[in-house]
Amino acid sequence: MANTVDLNNITEFEESAEELENKITELAKLVQNSQKVVFFTGAGISTAAKIPDYRGPQGVWTRKAQKKAGPSSIAFEDAVPTETHMALKTLIHETEQCQFLISQNVDGLHRRSGITRDQISELHGNTFKEVCWSCKADFMRRKEVRGRLNAPGTCRECLKKVPHYCHCTGRICTDCGCRLKDSIIHFKENLPEDSLVAGFKHSEEADLHIVLGSSLRVSPACEMPRSTVTKGGKLVIINLQKTPLDQLCAIRIFAKTDQVMKKLMQKLGVKTHEYVDSLVEDDRAPIEEGSQQVSVGAEVVIVSTGELGVVERYVKKTDRWRVKLNDSHDTVKKVALSDLKVRDQRKALDINAAASPNLDVTPVLGHFASHMKNCEHVKTINHQEFPFDRKKLINAPCALCKNEQENMICMTCFTVCCGRHVKQHMVQHHEKTKHPIVMGTADLSFWCYPCENYLSADSDEVGYIYNEMHIAKFDEPAPGCAQRKFEKLKRKQKIVWPSHISGLWRGVATLDPSSKPSSETRELKWSLCIVPKDHQPNLFGSGYLQKTQQGVLEMDTSFYTLQGKFDFKIGKCLFKKKYEEIVKQGIFGSTIYEAKLDLVGGNWQLTGSWTNEKTGSFGPFACVKEEKTH
Repeated sequence: MANTVDLNNITEFEESAEELENKITELAKLVQNSQKVVFFTGAGISTAAKIPDYRGPQGVWTRKAQKKAGPSSIAFEDAVPTETHMALKTLIHETEQCQFLISQNVDGLHRRSGITRDQISELHGNTFKEVCWSCKADFMRRKEVRGRLNAPGTCRECLKKVPHYCHCTGRICTDCGCRLKDSIIHFKENLPEDSLVAGFKHSEEADLHIVLGSSLRVSPACEMPRSTVTKGGKLVIINLQKTPLDQLCAIRIFAKTDQVMKKLMQKLGVKTHEYVDSLVEDDRAPIEEGSQQVSVGAEVVIVSTGELGVVERYVKKTDRWRVKLNDSHDTVKKVALSDLKVRDQRKALDINAAASPNLDVTPVLGHFASHMKNCEHVKTINHQEFPFDRKKLINAPCALCKNEQENMICMTCFTVCCGRHVKQHMVQHHEKTKHPIVMGTADLSFWCYPCENYLSADSDEVGYIYNEMHIAKFDEPAPGCAQRKFEKLKRKQKIVWPSHISGLWRGVATLDPSSKPSSETRELKWSLCIVPKDHQPNLFGSGYLQKTQQGVLEMDTSFYTLQGKFDFKIGKCLFKKKYEEIVKQGIFGSTIYEAKLDLVGGNWQLTGSWTNEKTGSFGPFACVKEEKTH
């Protein structure tokens, strides 16, 4: 939309001829040496087909933001795949390493070029594709299917799932008898589950991800190229404008995509296929517009007998409609379409939503393109008990089935359960606990069950958790959150200190190489007691000198004591180690430890530094209390 355009950042850049040649040569080597290449395309690859982009200098959203008339465009039906479209089709069909395509485009040119259904994730839909929300069937057409024959407000099925548009195309699914929808994803709608899952899966498996003609400004799609880098792969971006992921690139090329792909194919020695319209219209032909609309829930008359009934479902095997008669015996008949006459189609509009058991408005992995900013349920997000070990939380398996991917995290109790596309355990968790808000581990989206909507990170309550989890997942702050302090929420995260923290602690202390020519690591084994709110000194313990990691004893076993203070307000310790024997104390001297006490994964952990007062040597140390906390 227009508010997604930064008018101060629409400048386009182009490489010099020499620089472009060098970069394409490097790109060709990367492609040849890769095991799996994934492509990611945006509207920029279709501008050569006379279809405008969105955020370029003359883009649809750019001109709208500038309060100018929209750019002219050719009809999608008349558009022809570009050099880039045909090069991508050729590489995916002719080479082993080029395996998958992720597209944000809705113009259908990839499918027209010859890319097959299983080779592409169309994240924002396809203007030539109809889908069935109930049985997940899809139908490719030669004409656009975006026309909505039902005005908003007439279809309860659409209003329940996407309250801003009616997606009904006026045709019926021949697999299950429910209403067909267009596949276009608008702002405020969630992305298709199958496409999103496949996109992330292939991105994480790829060792090379090539982005063409995308500004990478729409989430979660823009996280797919990032996930390749996170998993150790390389990223190449070919786009005239700068993108938020430029700093992650192995190669960054500012050029038109057709120009780059034409030269790349030459360097790879692969001849680009000639364009032949390869779109195969689905041979399953639903009832067309203008015909009688037999669908689940419709009241019908069986022409041959004059009996009245209601359509229950379509039986594909026999090509018959199952009709329940309006008689005292609830008789059921299977009737051919030609023997049915619709009596009241309006009833079907109301019943379809209830008659489609696979419909679900709970979150999958996707974001809405626009998110809810004012949700009354954000107050239930439990910042005080937000676990300190974020990485462990985001990688935790489902608590019920141990599923390890695409899970959800409850923002009230931080229980991890799988989403509805696995075994629906998070849905069950919500139904039992009524905890309203969850977060998806794949795309870090926040979903509110009562509001049936995704939540914006603009609020501090959501933004703080989102930023912390983004750091845990990607090792960097979330876009737009780096400058936000969240101090009020951070102060809420106070550990409720127990009366004492006592037990056996194990860990290691390492000698910093800069303090002594040779680096050493020593095992720590302490009996340590911390009494958080007692008068200081409130930290006591003892231990004995251990062997070095190489197994060589420095001298006979030497016992020492630990004593110091713990400040429960800031969670920090300062304590000293002293040897009991005066001789040993003279040899080794005292060691000062400064450390932070944290509760990580249910275990108490001390991390900090040590300094020997006699020798001046120093280094880091860490130790963990062995048993679980109560």
